[in-house]
Amino acid sequence: MDHAVARPSFVAAPRLLSGVAWRRDAAAVAALVVWTLLFGLPILRLDYPDDAFYSEAAHLWTQGVPPYIGVFDIKPPGYFALLALAQMAFGATVTTIHGLSLVCDLATACVLYAIGRTLNAPRAGFAAAATFIPLAVFLFENEAYPPLVLAETLAFLAALRPGAALGRAALSGLACGVAMAFKQTAVLEVAVLAFVFLRERKATAFLAFALACAAVPLAFVAYYARLGGLGALFEDVVVHALQRPGVQGVSYFGDNGLLLSKLITLGPVALLTLCVGLRLRSPPQGLAPAHANLMRLWVLAALVELMAQGAQDLNYLSEVAAPALLLGGLYAEGGASKRGAVVLLGFMAATVAFFGLMRVIAFEREIDDAAMRQVDALVQNAHPEPQDRLLGLDFALWANIATGLAPPTPFFHRMHLLCAFPGAGADRLTEAFAARPRFLVLGARLRTRYDCAGDSPGWSVIEAERRTNYRALGEVQGGVGRYVVYQRAR
Repeated sequence: MDHAVARPSFVAAPRLLSGVAWRRDAAAVAALVVWTLLFGLPILRLDYPDDAFYSEAAHLWTQGVPPYIGVFDIKPPGYFALLALAQMAFGATVTTIHGLSLVCDLATACVLYAIGRTLNAPRAGFAAAATFIPLAVFLFENEAYPPLVLAETLAFLAALRPGAALGRAALSGLACGVAMAFKQTAVLEVAVLAFVFLRERKATAFLAFALACAAVPLAFVAYYARLGGLGALFEDVVVHALQRPGVQGVSYFGDNGLLLSKLITLGPVALLTLCVGLRLRSPPQGLAPAHANLMRLWVLAALVELMAQGAQDLNYLSEVAAPALLLGGLYAEGGASKRGAVVLLGFMAATVAFFGLMRVIAFEREIDDAAMRQVDALVQNAHPEPQDRLLGLDFALWANIATGLAPPTPFFHRMHLLCAFPGAGADRLTEAFAARPRFLVLGARLRTRYDCAGDSPGWSVIEAERRTNYRALGEVQGGVGRYVVYQRAR
C-alpha cells in the first residue's frame, strides 16, 4: 500500500512531558523566554508604520466605539478586540502593542517546539522556534500578525497531537475560528485542516471541527448585529477587503516576481530546506507519512496566501515562516548526522537573526513621545472642549491618543485616506473636513512617504482645507518626524 496516500493516523505520536523529558522541555522553554527577551526588549519603544492606527482603533473600542462603526479597516475585528483588552490592562501605548506581540511570538515559538516534540523531533522544533523569534521580532513589522500566526500554529498542533479525533478536531477548529477572526486568508489553513479531519472518516470529528471553527466568527457577527453594525462589518471586511489588491498596483496573483525575493529574506538555509521539504516524495526519517503530508499542506497553504497577496510586504511572510522552518528542521534532523543537524539548524537561526538585526538597525526608530507631548501642549494651550475633534493625517495618528481628542468621523489608516482605497480615499477625507474638526495635525516622517499606486488624491483636499480654513498653532520637530498643529479659523 502507498503510505503517502493512506488514511491519516495521528494517534501514535509520543506524549508530551512524559518521564524525565519534562526537564528538557522546561529548559527549552526557559531558553526561548530568555531568547525572546534578548531580541524583544529593544523593540518595545519602536514605532512601526501601523502601530498608531491599531492603537487608536483599539482605544476607541475601549471608549465604546467599535471598528467599522467608528473605525474603517478591512481586517476582521479579532486583533482590535485583543489589543483593546490589553489596553484596558496596560494603557494605549506603543509598549502595550509590542508587548502583546512579544507574548504571542513567544507562545508561537513554544508551540513550534511542542510540535517538534509531538513529532519526536525536539531538536527540529527547538531550532524552528529559536529561528522564528528573531524573524518575528525584527522582520515582520506588523503587530496584527503575531496573534494570527499563534492561532494558526495552535490549530496544527491540535491536529497533530495524540488523542481522540473528536477532541483534536474541536481544539483545532476553535483555533481556526480565532485565526479567521484575525485575517480572512486563514480560511486556507482551515480548508487544509477540514480536509484532514474529513479524511479520518469520522463524521462527529468533522462536525466538531466545523462547529468550533464557526464559534468565534459567529460571536462577532452576533455582537455587531446587536449594535446594528452588521452591514458596516460586512461591507468593510468582505466587500472592501476583496477590492484591496490593486491599491499598490498589485492584484491577486498579479505580481509574484516579488515572491522569490521575499522568501530569500528568510535566509538561504531556510529557503534551501523549504525547497527540499517540498520536493522530496519520502517523508523525513522517523516522521509518519500523514504527519509529513499535513506539514507540506500547511506550507503550501501559507505560500498560496503569500502569492495571493502579491508578496507585497514582509509581514505576509510570517504565516510561511512557522511551517517552513519547522519542515526544514524536520528534514535536517531526520536526514543528517546529529552533529550535522545541529550545525545546520544553528546556522539557520544565526542567518535569520542576522537578517533581522540588520533590518532593524537600518530602518527603525523609536516612537516620538517627546514630540507628541509638545503636540499635546500646543493643543491644550488652545483650551480644547470635550466635544472638540482632532484630525491627524499622514504620520500624525498618535495625536488622538496623545491629546485625548477623538477623530471627527470614523478613524482611518493614513494610507486609506491618502490613496484611492476602496471604501475610503479622498471622499471620506472630504467628509472628515466637513465635520469641521477644530484641530488638524499633519505629520511627515523623516525619509519616509507612502507611495500610492498612481496619484495621491488626498493631498489636494488637505492643502485646500489647510490654506482656507486653518491657521498654524506651531510646529514640532521630533526625532522621527515633523508635526504641524493647526486650529480651525472661527
